[in-house]
Parts: sequence; C-alpha cells; structure tokens
Amino acid sequence: MLHLFTYKPFLQISLSGMFYYYCFFTILAFSPLVLGLSAIKIGFVFFAWGLCLAFGSAKIAHDLEARYNSKTILKFTLIACAIILILLGIIHVLWVRIALIIISGLILGINNALFTTTVIEHSPYARSVTSGAYNFVRWLGAAFAPLCSGIISETLGTSYPFLIAAALAIIGMAILFLKVTQPAEKQIEVME
Repeated sequence: MLHLFTYKPFLQISLSGMFYYYCFFTILAFSPLVLGLSAIKIGFVFFAWGLCLAFGSAKIAHDLEARYNSKTILKFTLIACAIILILLGIIHVLWVRIALIIISGLILGINNALFTTTVIEHSPYARSVTSGAYNFVRWLGAAFAPLCSGIISETLGTSYPFLIAAALAIIGMAILFLKVTQPAEKQIEVME
C-alpha cells in the first residue's frame, strides 16, 4: 500500500478526494448546527439529502459516466459543490439553506461514486489495495472537517466554515487539472 502513495496519478486523485471529503463533511456534520431546527426536523432534512445522495450516486453518476470522462465530470461537480458551499455561507434564509443542503446530496452522490471509480481506474494495484489506500487519504479530510469547522465557526463566525470548504473544493478541482505522469521505470516498479 505504501508504494501506491508514490504513484502520482493515484496520489493526484486521492488528494483531490481528501479536499472533497472535507467539503462533504462540512455539509454533513456542520450545517445541522447552523439550521437551528429540532432533531426531528434535521432528520427530515437529511433524510431528503440522503435520498438525493443515493440517487446521485446510483443513477446520475452512472448515466454521466456512460457519456463523459469521470475526471472531467468531477471538475464540474466540484465547482458545483463550491458554489453550494458559498451560497450556504452567504445566504442566511432558512428555507434556502435547507434547499441547498438537500440539492447538495445530488452533487455529493455523483462525486462519491466518481471519485471511487476514478481512483480505481488510475491505480496499477488490486481494487482492495487501492480502496484501502484511497480510504485512508479521503477520510483524513472527513476527520478534520467537523473539528476545523467548529474552530473556524467559533473564531470567525458561522459563514466561514462553508467559505473555507468552498475554497478547498476549488483546490480539489484544480488538482485534477494538473498534468500528472508517472515515469516509465517507476510504473514498472509499482506494477511489480
């Protein structure tokens, strides 16, 4: 698994995924705190969000993948994710925030499916090894998001966790634009 972290195409997608998962968990773990709703109402919001997430992952992502390159789709969906996060940061109207959170489920579902597919496609290792290494990297972003969002919110205000997550989504998208190649001798070494 450690050799996989020296394989540049894998590392590129994994780092982008790490920034994306920070955004994902900012929406999942931090946004309920700013809604000011009861636990039951938050449950309904995230039930709708979860349905959208499942539909985005199981249906929309596969339909898009049949027509376009997964890395190209991710570039657009990461921008969409950043836009939603910016709007969550600057709009304080409750029903708009709820609508944005629910709609984000579609985009996040697409991203979840496509990041996994893309990282598996760009790895010379078995699916289980690639998945393990990718999960380690992406969940780092997920682990830091709730903690950092809380600290940022306490220090700067409740809008800033969303705005910082939006910046990280853009960084994640920019990473996908980098032209990354692995030297031939390094590819042979990795394949062995």
